[in-house]
Amino acid sequence: QQPSQHFILQLLASESPKAVRRVLQQYKFNRQVAVYRFMSRGKIFYAIGYGRFLTVQEARAAASELPAGLRNNTPWPRRYAVIQALIR
Repeated sequence: QQPSQHFILQLLASESPKAVRRVLQQYKFNRQVAVYRFMSRGKIFYAIGYGRFLTVQEARAAASELPAGLRNNTPWPRRYAVIQALIR
């Protein structure tokens, strides 16, 4: 339901839903988070997205808000259109 031209900062993608739950329990977030499931290379992945941003630059800047443990995973901006296509 998000505008397809906006961005989210993807914090991680894992085949393990337990790993995703662990991250959600371990850290506090300053912005809204979203968990979504998608298939890639025949495998199901679970991802955590952080915030909603108008530009890729805003999404990259928001990475500095994250705790060091999450910044070390090198979060990356993703356009909502890409995520919407993955989850369909």
